[in-house]
Amino acid sequence: MRTQNGLPDIVTHNYDPIRGRFQNICDLPRSEAELILQEIRKAHQSRLKANYLDRRFKVEEWLRSERHKLIGSTNRKTPIYFFVGDFADGKDPLRPKSLRMRLDTFPEDVVTFTYSDSMSCFENTNAGDEQSPPFPRKLFTLKSLKEAVQNWGMPTNFSSTQSGRQPFIEMQLWDDAPLHQFPT
Repeated sequence: MRTQNGLPDIVTHNYDPIRGRFQNICDLPRSEAELILQEIRKAHQSRLKANYLDRRFKVEEWLRSERHKLIGSTNRKTPIYFFVGDFADGKDPLRPKSLRMRLDTFPEDVVTFTYSDSMSCFENTNAGDEQSPPFPRKLFTLKSLKEAVQNWGMPTNFSSTQSGRQPFIEMQLWDDAPLHQFPT
């Protein structure tokens, strides 16, 4: 189901049932995070590059800075990630379990969005300008995201990656409080 402006009214959090829901690898000590990435590479023949963690830390530093400009300080230093829409298809072997929630579960002052995934938005310097998709290095509030979706629609093949993944909107949650209603 979609809201009046075409934005889906649900978000999906995909996760590894062994590691649990609502995790961010950047919350871990670097050595522990690297061990998990090694396990993922080995178990799933993942193509995560050797510099993935360094790149992820840079992206999260950018997200924090932009988040602070848009919504101020929040309770979490690192975000919990969600897809906007229904992505509970179980196709991601790294995160085969899913939890779907209504978007309006999350107060607007603790969420931000990227029009595609945050890593692609941060690293894509060859994209269009800030006023057209795929919006390089641009973070959205819910209000500005609704305007972008009204103007441009949901992401489609304009930003297809070489991996062949369907483009999407990513939500970053910066507070654990809304998650307490979803017991583990």
